[in-house]
Amino acid sequence: MTTTEVGTVPVRRGLERRRRWWAGVAWVLLLAHLVAVAAVLLTGQRPAPLGELRERLESGEVGSVVLRGGLPPGSTGFSVVEVSWRDGLFERVTEVKEQRSRSDRAPRTDRAWSSTLVDSGVPVVRGSLEQDLLARQPGLEVIRADPESGAHAAVLGLRVNGPLAPALLGLVLADLLLLALGPEPVRATRWGWAWLLFSPAGLIVGVALLLLGGHLRLVPRPAPGSRRLTGGWAFLLFLVLVQVLGSDV
Repeated sequence: MTTTEVGTVPVRRGLERRRRWWAGVAWVLLLAHLVAVAAVLLTGQRPAPLGELRERLESGEVGSVVLRGGLPPGSTGFSVVEVSWRDGLFERVTEVKEQRSRSDRAPRTDRAWSSTLVDSGVPVVRGSLEQDLLARQPGLEVIRADPESGAHAAVLGLRVNGPLAPALLGLVLADLLLLALGPEPVRATRWGWAWLLFSPAGLIVGVALLLLGGHLRLVPRPAPGSRRLTGGWAFLLFLVLVQVLGSDV
């Protein structure tokens, strides 16, 4: 063994230890991402139009709704109400603008009392939203709740509330640290992966980064010199994902 070969042995061992360390980090992140994906699919709120809720009420498929926000009894003006209901295993949610004038304050239960318009994509119900829903299903259980406070996130077209939202942000930050400090990724540049991580599909992109980015070597690596997705093209994909999935819910 030559002197040069002897000198390169510690270097190779150091590089191998570094690779194994980052692979361990990637395994931990992959497990966290899979748990987060399951949590989002099970607890994320799926947006739905008001018309769908009305149809399900009339068919008897929905037995209770939760109203958050809205006008106090006897008051006039307008307020945005968040309506949520269960659809099998999943929760649906929609927003409605409740608008009430002095002539609407008299107690009425007929469906004609409520007329629906649209303001900036949000349906506007004239009168009481609660009465509108009860007119479609008299036995409906209406639960009043305070508006949800704290952080929320839009992931894969679903809205996530509560402690899961900051946990997802923490995962994105961990992915970015892996990009910045870890080995050079494959299939996309660091900026390419970063732009996609910021998109509404960032959680799935994180899984793709860990599986395909070369950190775990679970799939064959591209041939040396293969082209990678650059930051510019990734930014265009980011804009497309924002339009398709939405930047907020």
